[in-house]
Amino acid sequence: YEDKLGAYLSRLTSQNLSEGQSLEVSKCLKALSDFERISDHARNIGESIEEIAEKKMAFSSNAERELRILEDAVREITDITIRAFKSGDTQEALKVDPLEEIIDFLCDEIKKHHIDRVSRQECTLETGFVFNDLLTDYERIADHCSNVAVSVIESSSSEMYSHEYHKRVEYRKDQAFIDYFREFSSKYAL
Repeated sequence: YEDKLGAYLSRLTSQNLSEGQSLEVSKCLKALSDFERISDHARNIGESIEEIAEKKMAFSSNAERELRILEDAVREITDITIRAFKSGDTQEALKVDPLEEIIDFLCDEIKKHHIDRVSRQECTLETGFVFNDLLTDYERIADHCSNVAVSVIESSSSEMYSHEYHKRVEYRKDQAFIDYFREFSSKYAL
């Protein structure tokens, strides 16, 4: 599907498009591979779940609790990203990067906690490999959501957002970013 959609969108670029249509095609072209990669990571997660079931693995209750928090955050970032992409809503897209940073933090903290659990023999090395694979896939989904959100922001016809959002270091100092970061920090606290 990615190849067919990419070819179709590329053909569209050679047509006489309005500025709005060109921005929409550009947004779709930029986001296409990120959506494909999100689906790859979702498939990896499904395969990890199958491995857990087949090998009758079990995580500690703390590991399961932390994974649920992370999964909720990843579910929310995916929902926000899809809404922003479909609607072209830059305000919605601006929520993605603060949540992506929270997910990065969660993954780092959960990895540290997991190492502690393995050292205390609350979890095994075998479950540790699958656990780390899950964390990596969740973190990468959030990264790709961030890329899609940036394509929404950059494709906006609004001068305020259309100048290479991520290349501006100051975007993390924007009040909206700070407010969303605080909101997501408290919502997804370990």
